[in-house]
Parts: sequence; C-alpha cells; structure tokens
Amino acid sequence: MFYSSFPLRQIISKTNSNAWITTGIRTSCKLKRDLYLLCKNSYNSRLKNLYKLYCKILSNAKKRHCNKQIENLKNKMKTVWDITRTVTVVKTKNEVTNQLNINGDINYNFHTIPDFLNTYFLSITGKNHSAINKNNNSVDYLHQNFNKQFQNI
Repeated sequence: MFYSSFPLRQIISKTNSNAWITTGIRTSCKLKRDLYLLCKNSYNSRLKNLYKLYCKILSNAKKRHCNKQIENLKNKMKTVWDITRTVTVVKTKNEVTNQLNINGDINYNFHTIPDFLNTYFLSITGKNHSAINKNNNSVDYLHQNFNKQFQNI
C-alpha cells in the first residue's frame, strides 16, 4: 500500500556550473551582505575593514577553485580549456535572413521581399498610403526619394 501510494521517482540532478560556490562561500556571502547593510548606516571603521576583508576573500574564491582543479589533474591543457568554456559565455552567431516564406513559396529575391514586407506592414495600419505607387518597386521608390549618397560612418 505504501509503495502504491508513494511511487519511487527518479530525481535528475543538474550539473552545477558554480561548483566553486561551497556552503562556506554562501555563508560568507550572507555575512558580507549583512556587513554591507551595517556599514551603510554606520561610520564604524572596524565594520568597514571587516567588510573589505570579506570582499577580498570572496573575490579570489573562484580563482582559487580553478587553480586547484588545474593542479590536481594530469591533463592540464584540457582542464584549462574546460574551465575556459564554463567561465566564458558562448555567443551565438547572428545569421542573415535572405529568404522569406511568402504564401507557401520560399522566396530568395531581394527585390520582392521588401515589396511583400512593405505591403504587409502598410496593410496592418489600415491607412491608405498613396505615396507608394503599387506599380513601382519599393527599392526604386527609395532610390527616387533618397538619391543622395550617405556618408560613411
């Protein structure tokens, strides 16, 4: 009855990328926060010195953890690259969109895509925009109205 009422569940633990944050560091962070609040409203130099000491200790905690990992393992280059990958933020590349799905057809033409987007966004407003002639290409319209060369930035 017990096992039917309380079935066993498998708990999947996530890997902690902040392995350097131990319970001692968490306790020190809490104490540092409390010291900051006390120093904020006090002129006591002893509290301020203690707060600065905690700041200095905690600022080097991550560095010490990485150095210990490098010292303890045999393959130091692989360890350095693993640490670098976990510490740095990987930026994704922005891809240029050069195609658009227009009514089920994928269109690659760089002249018809602006025309389609132009008519779509003009139709959203609900206003009649007679400034753009439907017979002309939107790119041609821009060239007619902005015929000056733009300065290089």
